Amino acid sequence: MPEDFPNEASPRAVALSAESAEELAALCGIAARAPFSYDFHKFTPHDAARAKFRRAAVASDEAEAAKILLTPIEQACAPKKLAFAFPGQGAAGAVPVAELRRILPAFLKYLQIAEAAVERTAGASLTRILEKGRNNTALAEHISVFAYGAALAFQYIDWGFRPDFILPHSLGEFAALAVSGMADFAETAEFVCRRALVIDSIKERGVMLHAEAPLDFAEGLASRHAGELSVAAVNGARSVVLSGTAEAAGCAERALDAARIPHRRLRVPYAAHSPLASQIAEKIAELPFPALNEPSCPVFSSIDGNPLTAAEVSRPSRRAEQCLRPARFDKVLDAARNFAQGAQITAVEFGVHRTLAGAGLAALQQSRWLGASSMKSYVADKSREYCFKRGIMETAAALWEEGFADGAEWTEI
Repeated sequence: MPEDFPNEASPRAVALSAESAEELAALCGIAARAPFSYDFHKFTPHDAARAKFRRAAVASDEAEAAKILLTPIEQACAPKKLAFAFPGQGAAGAVPVAELRRILPAFLKYLQIAEAAVERTAGASLTRILEKGRNNTALAEHISVFAYGAALAFQYIDWGFRPDFILPHSLGEFAALAVSGMADFAETAEFVCRRALVIDSIKERGVMLHAEAPLDFAEGLASRHAGELSVAAVNGARSVVLSGTAEAAGCAERALDAARIPHRRLRVPYAAHSPLASQIAEKIAELPFPALNEPSCPVFSSIDGNPLTAAEVSRPSRRAEQCLRPARFDKVLDAARNFAQGAQITAVEFGVHRTLAGAGLAALQQSRWLGASSMKSYVADKSREYCFKRGIMETAAALWEEGFADGAEWTEI
């Protein structure tokens, strides 16, 4: 543990299961009075029938654990679907790499593969990039978002949590390709590096800004600055991103102010899906690309929301289109709703922060949106190592409670 937090208690978890709600409530009462001495980290296969009623508590001490265990248990009867969501650029942040590598074996395995790919392709250190967090180059930002999200997703799969479908946003599509089995992870990491290096060759990086505006209003703003500004992303009915030159973006900001529409600039290394990308789109289309398989589960296209196929993703021209056309996360969410067919959706977002949750919850109002490594609520005076570990534990606990790790038992973490 870092020197600034010498007496910090590590988060712990206790998991209970029973054949009835009454039996589970009784077990929770007993556990709430018992010494808090259980940790978890793995899910192991077991042939016995799994108990239907479950409760898992993640806490730092006995009082906190007791409060969670004694909360009334609500059992949802509706069918459930598990979605993995992968964000685009802007989702990076500082990661306690050493601690996560120590406690997460599958994460370690894939991070080492990505580390070798980044060194081989770009001569950079993925570990240093992840530890730094905020990045001002496409290389650092993109490989950070890709490698961290995909490696952590493989860890969840190793625990037994397999997605029913995958929701990518822009750059997140490449993590989705690897996690779904469509593309080799190492080869995809190399492509992401090469793609980012091409992007970093652009002299003018431009600006991206989010606006709480309807699409037609955003398109009207973009049309006033043709060739300099475009709609880069549509996340919902009143959630769009404009992208382009700094001068055109500044004009758009003044127009948004005049219309009293909330907006903010995004902290990203370049203006994705903007007219500025036209100078590098064809270069990206010509880059070596991994051989593709059909996905293990549906992956919805970040361009139009349609299920991706190996034939579609293999087209070099599509890689140019992905640079130039808007990211339509609204259509990805529509596809998720249609695919779920009334089932309750639990989505796990594989980024340092939950950047897609707002759009996801607005479009899928009965859904639950979890961060793969972010805590349910802020805990003061805790180390970064504690926060990441607790966030991962809380999300794993929530998924286990909901029964997504079918045929797997909760053991030590």
